[in-house]
Amino acid sequence: MSIKTWVFSFLLCLVHSYHEDRCDYIYNIISRHGYSYELHNVTTADGYILTIFRITGLVGAEGSENKPGIVLQHGISTSPNSFVGNGESSIAFYLANRGFDVWIPSARGTYYSREHVTLSFHEEKYWDYSFEELGTKDTKAYLEYIYKFKGRKVFYFGFSQGFTQIMAAFSLDPEFFKERLEKIVGWGPVIRLDLSSNVWIALATHLKIWSFLGLSNCLNVTHTSSFSRESCLAKYSKCLRLNPFCRLISMFGSEFVPYNNNPYYATGTDASSIKCFQHLAYNVYHGGFFRHPSNGEKVEYDLRKIEGVPLGLCIGEADMLAPLSSVAWFKEKFKNNKDFKICLLYTSPSPRDSCASRMPSSACKKKKKKKK
Repeated sequence: MSIKTWVFSFLLCLVHSYHEDRCDYIYNIISRHGYSYELHNVTTADGYILTIFRITGLVGAEGSENKPGIVLQHGISTSPNSFVGNGESSIAFYLANRGFDVWIPSARGTYYSREHVTLSFHEEKYWDYSFEELGTKDTKAYLEYIYKFKGRKVFYFGFSQGFTQIMAAFSLDPEFFKERLEKIVGWGPVIRLDLSSNVWIALATHLKIWSFLGLSNCLNVTHTSSFSRESCLAKYSKCLRLNPFCRLISMFGSEFVPYNNNPYYATGTDASSIKCFQHLAYNVYHGGFFRHPSNGEKVEYDLRKIEGVPLGLCIGEADMLAPLSSVAWFKEKFKNNKDFKICLLYTSPSPRDSCASRMPSSACKKKKKKKK
């Protein structure tokens, strides 16, 4: 590891260390705020061993067996810490305080889910997956587990790629998700990145920079919660060398931005597969929502099959990754879903951005009434 890389990573950790809840393990954060939790493990069909954190409520409160279950799925290169990293106002605690049984899965390859039945975290084959596998393997595995555990349908809340992956999986196996989901909410839903105003995304895509970085090796952008134990330095120098590139991207509006002032969601960083980025880049290049080219010819996900489950999208007016220009496209694709709604959650950038001036939709409505 070079001196420059070490110094860069150390300084990055100092930037992330300004908030106590963003520099600790998720189970410590949950306990520190007075909530009880459980750890659950699920093995996917392709051998990845996932960790799920279940927040059952405040310590000493009544059990969560009869509470409605909700899954909070984090986005690309983030982790479960994102949902508990902003103190008591964090969305996981917000929902737990309002009677929900909160389940937070950790995607394959992230800090809490690095185990595999046969593969090592060091092997390149371990990282051979895109957001489709996150949906068809990870999401299906833990939804089946939670559905059987609860004995009832659950709500699904997907942030950024957390929404992308379930849309891909739902379109390929509609009946599975209809039987297990009560409602789906997409927060900052990333699907039509080609409509983004971020010039760096377009530039990286057209230069095919993802191919340059490799097909499936990991993109470890330093897990912030490992600060106290590992000084935020990844053990795998192959991945760490990519950090400066990721931070460069973050300066221009990607969801890696650490300076997050949103009261409900804290942006952190964790490992992901470059193949996930390649898949997103492929969709930008071709202007749609397609399966990864490794599956053969260009095939578009049929989102018209996503019906029978209420679906809501929360989109920010200045979100560069889930732009307002995608609203018309969403309406066309989800026209078969009678319970499809779009909510303008913020009047300024989405949870992934660094701007502090935000206003919830309820306040937006009041503002509009005053104008009349």
